[in-house]
Amino acid sequence: MISIVALFVALGGGAYAAKVAKNSVGTSQLKKKSVSTDKIKGLAVTDLKLADGAVTESKLDDPTMSIRAWARVTSAGALTASSGITAITKPATGRYCLQLGFSPSSAVTSFDAAGSNLGNTKPILVQTNSPLCPGEPNNVRVFIANEVGADADRGFYIQIN
Repeated sequence: MISIVALFVALGGGAYAAKVAKNSVGTSQLKKKSVSTDKIKGLAVTDLKLADGAVTESKLDDPTMSIRAWARVTSAGALTASSGITAITKPATGRYCLQLGFSPSSAVTSFDAAGSNLGNTKPILVQTNSPLCPGEPNNVRVFIANEVGADADRGFYIQIN
């Protein structure tokens, strides 16, 4: 008998939830930090959907806006300028390992425009906390390939947070 009552309560609650009017839940009904990245559908939030001034540095977590390390790396794997990088190795063609004093959350790279054959280079791939580099988890691994997908040495810039 109790299980039948529980079934009706459960079904009734679902029916009630199904009758909530569209757009009836707004900002005032949401608890702080209740909407996380894993609850947002891909491409649901884009710059075109955000009002001017909606996202400011004060509204973001501290590491989101800060660059904790950066470097200019030559195709030979030498640092020509950097901050926050403790060491760099180049274990193979097109492979670079940057060691850090912290565990990185993300990295952004771009090619050094002074390099040669940039037109014949595929996008750079970056892996944070790579087990294939020394100093895991405090590292970033950079992969560079040419137009046919073969590993290629190219100079690049990197920003890490």
